[in-house]
Amino acid sequence: MAEETLSFFEKIREIPFIKAYREKHQADLKEYRERKFNKPARLDKEYVKKLDSLQGSTIKKVNRLLQIFNKDTRIVQQYIDSVIQGEPIDISKYVKSLAHPDDRGKWNDFQYLGDGRYDMLYRSDTVEGKDARRKVFEHPIGQLHVGPTVGLYHAYKGTAELGALIGDRQESQMIL
Repeated sequence: MAEETLSFFEKIREIPFIKAYREKHQADLKEYRERKFNKPARLDKEYVKKLDSLQGSTIKKVNRLLQIFNKDTRIVQQYIDSVIQGEPIDISKYVKSLAHPDDRGKWNDFQYLGDGRYDMLYRSDTVEGKDARRKVFEHPIGQLHVGPTVGLYHAYKGTAELGALIGDRQESQMIL
């Protein structure tokens, strides 16, 4: 008869109600990620050509807006047209009437979080998202959070190694 090699936690995962809960949670998490962390929309060729005449900072904003409004790009197209005319529109006025409900949620998150934090959370694979994450970790307040946790981890690890070393030494002295 083969010996069962499942760990304690693997055995717990196989309990029926826990297994059902985990599967439901993972499905909900997958659906949430598909809704929130999705790829930016693509513009029509004529709007891609219009982007060539815009400034770099405006292009970055348009790329962020394409990620926010990826279900329906009418707002982004209106924004590009208004920037070319020299009078950028206030996007907040058009969100209720033109945006998809999922896009409205992302727009509200963007309004609350701002550029950097939104990029860090929703667009972490872009250059802007990586810069925002770097700024958080290198900021003194971020270091205040990261530093002690790393220190505690190393103290725990060192204590465990010291305990193992002392245990091995005592064991080796018993053998002699």
